[in-house]
Amino acid sequence: MEDEFDPEEDLEQALKDEAEATRLAGPMRAKFFAVKPVTRSFRDVQVIAARPSADTSAGAAGTGRSLISRRPLERQRRYERIIAEELRAADRIDYKLQICCASAVFEEEIDALIAAPLRPHARVLSEVVRSTNDRDAGKAVEFLEKWGDGKAPTTLGLVGMGILRALREGVTRGDADLAPVLDSVFHPDFVEALRVIPIRSAFDWLKDIRNKSTHPGKEYTEAQYKEFVTRLVGHSHLGKWEEHGPTPATLDPKAGFLHRLLTGSKLLPAVDLPPAGGAVNQLTALATPRSEAFGLEIVPSTLQVEHRFRDVSLTAVRKEPVFKLGGDVIFQVKSDHDCHLTLIDIGTSGKMSLLLPNALCANPTLKAGKPAHFPGPEFVEFAFTLTGLTGRERLIAIATTRPLGGLPTATAGEVLATLTDSAISRIAQTVKALPGDQWSATACEFTIEA
Repeated sequence: MEDEFDPEEDLEQALKDEAEATRLAGPMRAKFFAVKPVTRSFRDVQVIAARPSADTSAGAAGTGRSLISRRPLERQRRYERIIAEELRAADRIDYKLQICCASAVFEEEIDALIAAPLRPHARVLSEVVRSTNDRDAGKAVEFLEKWGDGKAPTTLGLVGMGILRALREGVTRGDADLAPVLDSVFHPDFVEALRVIPIRSAFDWLKDIRNKSTHPGKEYTEAQYKEFVTRLVGHSHLGKWEEHGPTPATLDPKAGFLHRLLTGSKLLPAVDLPPAGGAVNQLTALATPRSEAFGLEIVPSTLQVEHRFRDVSLTAVRKEPVFKLGGDVIFQVKSDHDCHLTLIDIGTSGKMSLLLPNALCANPTLKAGKPAHFPGPEFVEFAFTLTGLTGRERLIAIATTRPLGGLPTATAGEVLATLTDSAISRIAQTVKALPGDQWSATACEFTIEA
């Protein structure tokens, strides 16, 4: 595949080429997304990953699932459709169509997370570009001002040669007018990425492949698709990114543009879980991503094993049958820091239970980067069966660098302690009183059906 964009490319011609590519892509995309994949909806399982510490060498860790589950429902379905197609045999996949349609999602995210929030600040962006005195600055300034006045559409060409150019230049120079704009839209790690990596080059590579994927006669191989997706999210497949996040977690400067953007945007809802009462809301609020927190994620799944816990195997929730009353469930928990784990269940009936620690596992711990399972050999080997009522089940995981004191204990003969509203509030207050870099919290929620 072609690697770098042409810095001397004429902006006006680039916009014309992109408009033609968009016209050609329309019918292909409409037909592709009209097919509904026979899989679970992302909306059914909400997964919130604690925000890791800002680290521009690593990009931002966490799985794609935690990001997708906080995007608009129709966009979630488009992610799901592309991922479902990846499950077909390689010789049955049209990789040109995959690139074209994955680019549609890319375009939507660029518009929502870069163009739309920055459009009111087009004049600030244009002044940054004007001050560079480059020979082509005048044309970029003209288009930015027209765009800001609503007289020009948002295009990938305008984003690359206008917006990202202005952002990179403004960050490098420490532009005082641009700084508060950046702070309102992006987390510090994305702003730093604008400064230290060739982010415009990474973006324009994706833009150019997007345009070429619409041309008649142009075909793409599986290897080329994997390179495109790696440049997009930091993994060779969207489905694997959904489950594991970027691999390796330390992103190459050219890789993972969309992943950097999703984790670096302040516009994603921090915790997209519905209200569930005062004490529970207080606890759930701990899962709001924080820059000083270490990475933490919990994912529910049904068991897919012959020998219950000796060889635990998880299948992505998206491909699982629905969670059923009377069925067993298992939770995978992973942290990027050695820590002590507290796990709380908010049942469909409203009953609140302390899953960990419990009478059989008094000091549950996680090793950095190593997935652990509850129930499972790392903690307690027993069946965790879904009982009570149909509805939404919520799990809150809290990880601390030291054991969390003052937790209730189970009554005699019981394994799990039952929690009251006052106990939940005390736990939330105790955690919030800890130094910010000594704890993380994350949440997940899923549907239980009869």
